[in-house]
Amino acid sequence: MSSFVCDDKTLNKIANALFYAVQNGGYGKSLPQPDEELQNIMGDSPSEFGKTLYLMNVNAVEQRYPDCQGNPDNLPGQVTNDGKHLPYTYKATSISMMPRAIVLYKAIQSYLYQCFEGDVDKLPLFKALQEYRSALACHIVEQTPEYEKAPWG
Repeated sequence: MSSFVCDDKTLNKIANALFYAVQNGGYGKSLPQPDEELQNIMGDSPSEFGKTLYLMNVNAVEQRYPDCQGNPDNLPGQVTNDGKHLPYTYKATSISMMPRAIVLYKAIQSYLYQCFEGDVDKLPLFKALQEYRSALACHIVEQTPEYEKAPWG
Protein backbone atom coordinates (compact mmCIF):
# COMPACT_ATOMS: atom_id res chain seq x y z
CA MET A 1 0.00 0.00 0.00
CA SER A 2 1.21 3.50 -0.71
CA SER A 3 0.35 6.56 1.31
CA PHE A 4 0.38 10.31 0.74
CA VAL A 5 -0.45 13.53 2.54
CA CYS A 6 -3.98 14.57 1.59
CA ASP A 7 -4.48 17.88 -0.14
CA ASP A 8 -5.82 21.01 1.56
CA LYS A 9 -9.18 20.62 -0.16
CA THR A 10 -9.80 17.25 1.52
CA LEU A 11 -8.56 18.35 4.95
CA ASN A 12 -10.55 21.59 4.84
CA LYS A 13 -13.68 19.75 3.67
CA ILE A 14 -13.50 17.50 6.73
CA ALA A 15 -12.56 20.24 9.21
CA ASN A 16 -15.16 22.75 8.03
CA ALA A 17 -17.96 20.19 7.68
CA LEU A 18 -17.43 18.73 11.14
CA PHE A 19 -17.44 22.19 12.72
CA TYR A 20 -20.60 22.97 10.76
CA ALA A 21 -22.11 19.72 12.07
CA VAL A 22 -21.25 20.71 15.65
CA GLN A 23 -22.95 24.06 15.21
CA ASN A 24 -25.94 22.82 13.20
CA GLY A 25 -26.03 19.05 13.57
CA GLY A 26 -28.47 16.78 15.19
CA TYR A 27 -31.64 14.95 14.31
CA GLY A 28 -33.11 15.97 10.98
CA LYS A 29 -30.12 18.10 9.99
CA SER A 30 -27.84 17.67 6.99
CA LEU A 31 -25.01 16.04 8.97
CA PRO A 32 -24.92 14.10 12.23
CA GLN A 33 -23.28 15.87 15.12
CA PRO A 34 -19.85 14.50 16.13
CA ASP A 35 -19.80 12.82 19.53
CA GLU A 36 -18.27 14.55 22.54
CA GLU A 37 -14.93 12.74 22.22
CA LEU A 38 -14.44 13.89 18.63
CA GLN A 39 -15.56 17.42 19.51
CA ASN A 40 -12.90 17.55 22.24
CA ILE A 41 -10.24 16.41 19.79
CA MET A 42 -11.39 18.97 17.21
CA GLY A 43 -10.35 21.89 19.41
CA ASP A 44 -11.64 25.44 19.16
CA SER A 45 -11.54 26.16 15.44
CA PRO A 46 -11.71 24.43 12.08
CA SER A 47 -8.24 25.74 11.23
CA GLU A 48 -6.82 24.12 14.38
CA PHE A 49 -8.63 20.88 13.56
CA GLY A 50 -7.38 20.97 9.96
CA LYS A 51 -3.81 21.25 11.24
CA THR A 52 -4.42 18.30 13.59
CA LEU A 53 -5.73 16.25 10.65
CA TYR A 54 -2.68 17.23 8.61
CA LEU A 55 -0.25 16.25 11.38
CA MET A 56 -1.85 12.84 11.86
CA ASN A 57 -1.65 12.26 8.10
CA VAL A 58 2.03 13.29 8.06
CA ASN A 59 2.66 10.94 11.00
CA ALA A 60 1.20 8.02 9.03
CA VAL A 61 3.14 8.86 5.87
CA GLU A 62 6.40 9.17 7.81
CA GLN A 63 5.78 5.74 9.34
CA ARG A 64 5.23 4.33 5.86
CA TYR A 65 8.23 6.17 4.39
CA PRO A 66 10.85 6.62 7.15
CA ASP A 67 13.13 8.58 4.76
CA CYS A 68 10.58 11.43 4.99
CA GLN A 69 11.08 11.86 8.75
CA GLY A 70 12.74 15.21 9.32
CA ASN A 71 12.70 15.88 5.58
CA PRO A 72 9.25 17.24 4.74
CA ASP A 73 10.22 18.04 1.14
CA ASN A 74 10.14 14.28 0.47
CA LEU A 75 6.56 13.80 1.70
CA PRO A 76 4.31 12.50 -1.07
CA GLY A 77 1.21 14.59 -1.66
CA GLN A 78 0.61 18.13 -2.82
CA VAL A 79 3.82 19.78 -4.03
CA THR A 80 5.01 23.13 -5.34
CA ASN A 81 6.04 23.60 -8.98
CA ASP A 82 9.61 22.64 -8.06
CA GLY A 83 8.47 19.38 -6.41
CA LYS A 84 8.73 20.37 -2.73
CA HIS A 85 6.05 19.37 -0.24
CA LEU A 86 3.41 22.03 0.22
CA PRO A 87 2.40 22.30 3.89
CA TYR A 88 -1.24 22.55 4.92
CA THR A 89 -3.09 25.85 4.53
CA TYR A 90 -6.52 26.32 6.06
CA LYS A 91 -9.32 27.87 4.02
CA ALA A 92 -12.83 28.45 5.35
CA THR A 93 -15.81 27.06 3.48
CA SER A 94 -19.03 29.03 3.25
CA ILE A 95 -22.19 27.34 4.47
CA SER A 96 -23.53 27.23 0.93
CA MET A 97 -20.45 25.26 -0.14
CA MET A 98 -20.56 22.64 2.63
CA PRO A 99 -20.24 19.14 1.18
CA ARG A 100 -23.21 16.84 1.03
CA ALA A 101 -23.09 13.96 3.48
CA ILE A 102 -21.97 11.42 0.90
CA VAL A 103 -19.14 13.68 -0.31
CA LEU A 104 -17.98 14.14 3.28
CA TYR A 105 -18.17 10.38 3.83
CA LYS A 106 -15.88 9.75 0.86
CA ALA A 107 -13.44 12.48 2.00
CA ILE A 108 -13.20 10.89 5.47
CA GLN A 109 -12.87 7.43 3.92
CA SER A 110 -10.02 8.61 1.68
CA TYR A 111 -8.32 10.46 4.54
CA LEU A 112 -8.47 7.45 6.88
CA TYR A 113 -7.07 5.23 4.14
CA GLN A 114 -4.05 7.54 3.80
CA CYS A 115 -3.59 7.48 7.59
CA PHE A 116 -3.72 3.70 7.96
CA GLU A 117 0.02 3.24 8.45
CA GLY A 118 2.07 2.20 11.46
CA ASP A 119 0.26 2.74 14.73
CA VAL A 120 -1.80 5.75 13.62
CA ASP A 121 -4.98 3.65 13.58
CA LYS A 122 -4.66 3.37 17.37
CA LEU A 123 -4.78 7.15 17.93
CA PRO A 124 -7.94 8.66 19.46
CA LEU A 125 -8.50 10.94 16.44
CA PHE A 126 -8.34 8.02 14.00
CA LYS A 127 -10.79 5.98 16.07
CA ALA A 128 -13.13 8.95 16.56
CA LEU A 129 -13.20 9.62 12.82
CA GLN A 130 -13.98 5.95 12.17
CA GLU A 131 -16.92 6.25 14.57
CA TYR A 132 -18.12 9.43 12.90
CA ARG A 133 -17.79 7.83 9.47
CA SER A 134 -20.03 4.98 10.66
CA ALA A 135 -22.60 7.43 12.05
CA LEU A 136 -22.47 9.35 8.80
CA ALA A 137 -23.07 6.16 6.79
CA CYS A 138 -26.16 5.40 8.89
CA HIS A 139 -27.34 8.98 8.41
CA ILE A 140 -26.93 8.71 4.64
CA VAL A 141 -28.88 5.44 4.45
CA GLU A 142 -31.65 6.75 6.68
CA GLN A 143 -32.17 9.74 4.37
CA THR A 144 -32.92 7.58 1.32
CA PRO A 145 -36.42 6.93 -0.03
CA GLU A 146 -35.67 3.20 0.06
CA TYR A 147 -35.10 3.36 3.79
CA GLU A 148 -38.31 5.32 4.31
CA LYS A 149 -40.30 2.77 2.28
CA ALA A 150 -38.75 -0.31 3.91
CA PRO A 151 -40.90 -2.09 6.50
CA TRP A 152 -39.99 -1.67 10.14
CA GLY A 153 -39.17 -4.86 11.99
